[in-house]
Order: sequence, then structure tokens, then C-alpha cells
Amino acid sequence: MSGSRWNTPPPEWLPLTSPADGVRLMARRFPARREPERPPVILLHGTAQSQAMWRGLGWVDALRDGADVWTVDLRGHGRSDRPHDPAAYAMDRFVADALTVADATGAPAASIIGFSLGGRVAFSAVTAHPERFTTMVSLAGSPVNRAGAFDRVFFPGIARSLAAGDMDATLHEWERRRGRPIPPADRAVLAANDPRALAAYMVAEDADLGVPFHALTGLHLPVLLLVGDRDAERERAAQLSAAYIPRARLRIIPGAGHGGLLRSTEARRASTCFLAEPRPARGLAHG
Repeated sequence: MSGSRWNTPPPEWLPLTSPADGVRLMARRFPARREPERPPVILLHGTAQSQAMWRGLGWVDALRDGADVWTVDLRGHGRSDRPHDPAAYAMDRFVADALTVADATGAPAASIIGFSLGGRVAFSAVTAHPERFTTMVSLAGSPVNRAGAFDRVFFPGIARSLAAGDMDATLHEWERRRGRPIPPADRAVLAANDPRALAAYMVAEDADLGVPFHALTGLHLPVLLLVGDRDAERERAAQLSAAYIPRARLRIIPGAGHGGLLRSTEARRASTCFLAEPRPARGLAHG
């Protein structure tokens, strides 16, 4: 269709079902603003967030020039099913969900971008199924997991508090521990979660060790590692990942913390430019 006018179809919601256990997932496709010339891009959000963050923070619009963009609510989040059984949140289930979205794109391979939890899912997916992905971007992600991460980020006993089923009480306790109110926008995002589903997810993820760094030596697709210089734990993980991944590129964003990386124009621009670099076209959709 070179030289013809490209009429961009409207975004569409697509309900999907994970073959791992029948969990229903809600995905959304944002068609390219011009005829696709690059593989589709799959975006995976972080803990207690939803796919809405990608559009709200400008990532969808930045990435739609020449590629379809797919967002999805990870299991336990947003409009997807929210099981209360920790077994539903094993990492292989998250990987199966990512592959379900990859299948839905109709392309033989896709680019994948993950923030925090989404980054860890992306690491697991590309190491287990490298043939399904052309490139990967990790935003403050880590292939490994350190036990007690949620207790450090929120407060000790956060999963037990959530398991009681009262999200407002948990948020009040976090505010008390941190000594200041949670910003209203962040509070609204957290309050939208099912507390028992979030507790089950945290229990499962706290027990998962992730992908060991040495396993990354066999990963041969291009990987961009983005992290803020105010996110010490993830900066160290990104540096170690870069040392093991043969085709890794590390970029540390000045002044950005963990969540602040998503709002960084520099991070968004770096991701867009990375995916736009000329590469073999094996990830284009058929037809």
C-alpha cells in the first residue's frame, strides 16, 4: 500500500483467554497511525496498575507511528480476572498471558516493553520463548526477585493487610508508616485494585526467584535497559543484566525514580528510537 492513503482504524478492546488456566484477560489494540512497517509492540504494566497508564502517560501515542500497539491488564489487575489463589500468579502464568497477547497480534514475533512487574514478565517471556520476540525494553525491571520486595516498597506485612480485604485500611496504614499522604492520583490507582487478588499475587511473586542473571547470556535479541538514577535496587539489576545480555544497551535516566521513569520524556523517546531502528521484518503481521 506504499503511496496510498492509510486510514487508521479506531482502537479496539479484545477479550482474551489464557490457555494456562482459563483466566480472562482484557487487551486493547491501538492500530498504527500509518501502514505498519515494524512488529507490533506489547506493553506490560507494573504492580497494582493497569493498561490505562500507557495511554495516560503518552506511551501509546509515541509508539504508534508505524506499529500497532497492544496493551493488556495483567491477571489480577484492571479489567482482567482477579483470582484469589496465589497459584494463579506463578510466573509461567504471566508468561502464558504475554504469549496470548502475542498470538492475538497475528504477527510471528513482537516487540515487548515492560515496567517493573511487566519488565520481569518480559525477561521471563523472552528467555523462555525468544523466537516470539524481536526486541525488548525493560523499564525499571529486573530478571530476578528479592524476597520481601513488597514489604520494602510499601510496609512490612502488606500482603497480610491486603488479604483482610479492606483496601482503604491498607492505604491508611501505608500513609501512617510513610508519614505523609499518598498523592491523590496514586491513591486512586491503588484503590481500584481487588485487595485479596493483590495479596495473592504478592505471596506468589515473593516466592518466585525469577530468571538468574547467568541465564541471560543465551538471550540474543536486542534489549534496551532503562532505569532511573534514583532507583538504586533496579539500577544495580540493570547493570548486572547489561553485563550478561550480549546485545544489551543500558541507559540510566538522570533524576528519575522508580515510578518517575514512566513520566520521563527521555525514557519514552529512547524506547521509541530503539524500536524504530532498522531490523529484519520477521515480526510483521501476516496479511
